[in-house]
Amino acid sequence: MSKFLLRGALLIFNAKTVLTVPLVQIIDRAFGVLISLHQCGKADSVMPVITGEAAEAGDPSAKHRVLISTPLSCIACAIWVMPLDKIMGQPDDQSADHGGRGTAGVGRTASLCILPLLLVPAVAAKSTVYLIRHGEKPSDGGDGLNAQGLQRAQCLRNVFGGSSSYNIGYIMAMTPDSDGSRARPLATVQPLATDLGLTVDISCDRDDQKCVADAVDNYSGSRNILICWEHDALTDIVDELGNKDAPTYPDDSFNLIWTDPSPYSDITATTSENCPGLD
Repeated sequence: MSKFLLRGALLIFNAKTVLTVPLVQIIDRAFGVLISLHQCGKADSVMPVITGEAAEAGDPSAKHRVLISTPLSCIACAIWVMPLDKIMGQPDDQSADHGGRGTAGVGRTASLCILPLLLVPAVAAKSTVYLIRHGEKPSDGGDGLNAQGLQRAQCLRNVFGGSSSYNIGYIMAMTPDSDGSRARPLATVQPLATDLGLTVDISCDRDDQKCVADAVDNYSGSRNILICWEHDALTDIVDELGNKDAPTYPDDSFNLIWTDPSPYSDITATTSENCPGLD
């Protein structure tokens, strides 16, 4: 079967939107195709993707290879579109039989009824992290949540529940102390976790921001992450995740949601939980 040199487009998707539709530039039949994409975060290594039959890297008889020069964390799926009117050339049958080492006859035509969509394997997009403060606390400094805090914990079942757009698949709260202190974050998200069928990760101590960042990096699920913590440590967590200009959570607020999408370099939204009777 003859092989064709094509110009097309690579459609890159994350979980919600199309990120970019770049052109494919033919560089060399022997060494493949280079696709330049807009940067959407910190750079990762270039990822080779076979778009023809498998071949060893660097082998001059290799079929087309696509090099995706973009942060892999930005990609959930990709489709290489090869439109009929963008055929650049067709190798003769002899050169095609020799692994495409011949020179394509640019300008020659071909009759094709259908050009396939090639599904390109890609790394799933990294999860968005949502950060919240625990619910209201007793005015006398006692442990646990007060009546308003308990009300907020129930409210979060609706705010972040299964029918919400937050799509939470992993919940973290700081480790409670054995004496009952530092338990407010867990108490705040436990009703929600029960509804979602999740176990709250309480493996990270309040001041161990690296533990939190490592847990985020190691999460391999396709859904998003909710972190509930003491407010004065939230800034340090955001900083450890990659935002070196992290905001400060107000002392007098309990309702704010920080949205921190991958690559976690910026809080892109600060919204309210909008709990009735509280916010």
